[in-house]
Amino acid sequence: MPVICQRLSSSFQEMQNVRDKIANGVPIERHRSGVMNPGAFLLAQVGKFLVLAWSMSNAEILKTCILFKGFSESGMMLMGKLARARSIPAGTPIFVESMVAESLFVVNTGEVLLSIKSPDGRDHTLDRLGPGDSFGELSLLIGGQRLVTASAETDCELLEIPRGGFVRLQKQKPQTCLKLMINIVKLFGKKVAASSEHIKPLLLSQLQ
Repeated sequence: MPVICQRLSSSFQEMQNVRDKIANGVPIERHRSGVMNPGAFLLAQVGKFLVLAWSMSNAEILKTCILFKGFSESGMMLMGKLARARSIPAGTPIFVESMVAESLFVVNTGEVLLSIKSPDGRDHTLDRLGPGDSFGELSLLIGGQRLVTASAETDCELLEIPRGGFVRLQKQKPQTCLKLMINIVKLFGKKVAASSEHIKPLLLSQLQ
């Protein structure tokens, strides 16, 4: 059984054991700081179970993205816990050019349109992204400003990994974060190589 499934099963079993003890009048074990109120203890177990289930669900979505290729299950759980779900209605900007870059996104469902504004003010479509694709990757490495505008072309369900949380995680789990950073650099290199000539200078300028 995968590690994340074992942890989820263990958490659920612990929660059931506490529920049964309360129902049968069996005293709850003492907490390190004193006697734990049974109701509060059960509520805490429910909270732990929900967080674990939520992290597991996010981890399964992130697995579809090439940025997380080669991650261990524990590494995926860390990233799943860090990620947060975003629902974006069709036609809504996710971020716009020159906006402060604060997070990486992974598409779960729907289609995202990436565009850039030309000097004459017209919008030029750069790419259309679907489930498993990522965008805004450089925000985790260098922050700065958004290079392009990202909009929901259809109703979208996204996972967002905030830069602030990622920076804090680097201090606790540097190897996991380093793996993601390496994958981001590799993906960025491929995007530059595949981009049209008038986009390359804009992308490369962010590394100078």
